[in-house]
Amino acid sequence: MERLVTCYREYAPHPALRGQLRALFCFGPASRDDRHSSRLIREVRFGAGASYSATFADADGSLVIELGRLGEADGSWKDTAARAGASVIGAMGVAGPKHGPELPEMIGAYFHPAQASAFTGVPGRVLADRIVPLEELWGRDARELPERLRDADLATRLDLLDAALLARLEVRRGPTASLDLAGLAQWVVAERGQPSVERLAQEAGVSRQQLTRVFHEWVGVSPKRYCRIARFQSALGFAGAGASGDWARVAADSGYADHSHLIAEFREFSGLTPQRLASERRFHPFIERARAAQR
Repeated sequence: MERLVTCYREYAPHPALRGQLRALFCFGPASRDDRHSSRLIREVRFGAGASYSATFADADGSLVIELGRLGEADGSWKDTAARAGASVIGAMGVAGPKHGPELPEMIGAYFHPAQASAFTGVPGRVLADRIVPLEELWGRDARELPERLRDADLATRLDLLDAALLARLEVRRGPTASLDLAGLAQWVVAERGQPSVERLAQEAGVSRQQLTRVFHEWVGVSPKRYCRIARFQSALGFAGAGASGDWARVAADSGYADHSHLIAEFREFSGLTPQRLASERRFHPFIERARAAQR
């Protein structure tokens, strides 16, 4: 029987944060967490030598806190306290760097569409295609957070992260977008990236040019790229389910022009072809999310 050494989990955020956060997440040594089991959304456990995908394109952004431990390919964990730190990943319009066989122990949060600024205090364009140290955005409030989380058990980590995010939400001040970008973005995600920019502009009651300008400012990518990324993330469910053979059918069902279009988009947003993702059964949180949405 395979020895499970690593675990990825997602949890529902605190009720007061559910309008801004999709989920809290953690990745680290396999362990029990009974205190917050009612909030558990999904859990994936791994044995030694698991295959992890690169950073995928994501227009919503996330908060990532590395805790100073590194999981190695053989399933062991080593102390890397010097690497502990917190950062915000802005809207990423293309795939990021590939991961090696080692991944850090971490905890963090996925932002809902167009909600990152509620915690960062800056428009999305400032963070677009960047990974920014949290201290640059929160100041000294961010310095001790990784250390406090590192020394706590998993349930306490979730409580501390909830509290830090709630506190930041309460003190956040500044201008907001002139359009309901969260509603528009959520519609795009629900429709698997299919709405055109023209339809989005009509729904918002503005010109295409104004919609594009506001999207760039507050989300960090254009509405067209947002739709493309949402379509890609939805199509990940086919690759995650081990689909093979009729990729032309998958392309048509996902709204792509043809198989070549599907491959080009997957390469741009994941760095891999859909066939490779399917055959190697690589892990990525967005694959798990897409698979769950197809059930």
